[in-house]
Amino acid sequence: MKVVLEFDGSEEDFERAFDSMDDQFNINDSVFWEIDYGTSSVEPNESSYHRTEYGDIKITVERDK
Repeated sequence: MKVVLEFDGSEEDFERAFDSMDDQFNINDSVFWEIDYGTSSVEPNESSYHRTEYGDIKITVERDK
């Protein structure tokens, strides 16, 4: 399994987004949710987002077949 985080912004904003809460979750919760229940658990290579005021971190879980 590979967990990929993507961010379209500066390093500083990524660090701020990584430390920020979205509506309900911190980044750990968002990653664990994607692993356990997210779109990639149903559709391979689909993603979810950790949305913050500094930008959104895209979370993709790639599973070995």
